[in-house]
Amino acid sequence: PDGQFRINLLQCRPFQVKITGAGALVKVPDQIDPANLIFRSAGPVVGHSLATVIDRLIYVVPSAYSQMGTSQRYSVARAIGRLMHLDPPDQRRTIMLIGPGRWATSMPSLGVPVSFAEISTASVICELGLMHEGLLPDVSLGTHFFNDLVELDMLYLAVAPGRDGHQWNEDFICRQPNQFARLDPSASALAPAIWVVEAEHLTSGGGLLLNVDSMKQRGVFYWAS
Repeated sequence: PDGQFRINLLQCRPFQVKITGAGALVKVPDQIDPANLIFRSAGPVVGHSLATVIDRLIYVVPSAYSQMGTSQRYSVARAIGRLMHLDPPDQRRTIMLIGPGRWATSMPSLGVPVSFAEISTASVICELGLMHEGLLPDVSLGTHFFNDLVELDMLYLAVAPGRDGHQWNEDFICRQPNQFARLDPSASALAPAIWVVEAEHLTSGGGLLLNVDSMKQRGVFYWAS
C-alpha cells in the first residue's frame, strides 16, 4: 500500500567468467548468410566465452519428441547417453547438444530426462525454448547441476525462437544426413527424434562454428566453408 516492494531471491550462486586470455577475444560475427545460420542467441549464457568448431551436433527434434509418450522420451534420453560416450577418452569430440526445454529434467514433459552423467562429455549444452504449439517451456540453464557445469567448464546457453535477438533455423540441421541410425543401429526407430550431424558428413563440406561472448550475452552457431 505504501508503494514499496520486496525482492525474494530464489537462487544466488557465484560463477567465475573468464574476461582475460582467449575468452576475451571472442568476436561474434554480425553478418552471416541466413541460409548458413543455425541459431543466434541473445542469452542467457552461463559459462565462458568460446569460439570453436563443433564436431558432432546432437539435436532432439521438438516436433517428433513432443508426440512421444513418457517411456519413449526416456528411451531418447538413454540413447543420447550412449551417443555421448561412444568415443574413447583420448579421442573425444567437441559435442553440442540442442533440445527442447530443460536438459536433465525430472519431468519428461518439460525436456529431455537425461542424467548429468550421461551428458557430461558435452562441451556445449543448448536449451531450445520450443516444444510444440501449446507449450513453450522455460529454460533452466543448468541450475540443477550448476556445480558440475562449473567444474567441467561447460558452456550452457538458451535459444528462444521468436524473441528479439534470437533466430532459429531447423531446416539447416534437417538438410544434413542423420547419422543416428549408423551410430546406434539398435535404436534406429528413434531417428526421427534424434538428429545427429557430424562435421565430416556435412552435405556441402565446411564446418560448424560456434561463437559465444558470455560478457555480452550473445552467441551464434553457423556453417562456414
